[in-house]
Amino acid sequence: MPIREIRRYAEMVRDGTGNEETRLALLRAHRDRVRAQLEETAAHLDAIEFKVAYYAAAVGETDPDAELIAQQRRAEPSAPR
Repeated sequence: MPIREIRRYAEMVRDGTGNEETRLALLRAHRDRVRAQLEETAAHLDAIEFKVAYYAAAVGETDPDAELIAQQRRAEPSAPR
């Protein structure tokens, strides 16, 4: 959460009751941003895992972490294919 929003939230808490809806909206917006960041980071990790597995195979190795993650992704119903 940006410092400006943390300060705003803290000020609302200090002000006491009556602004709960505004606090809730602030927290929901923060949650949505964090979820979006997690999805983006997960996509980056998927690309890295693919590359690790590719290069491991190219040099005649296997990467247990990449294999495990690939298996988990295949098992997820919403996993990208």
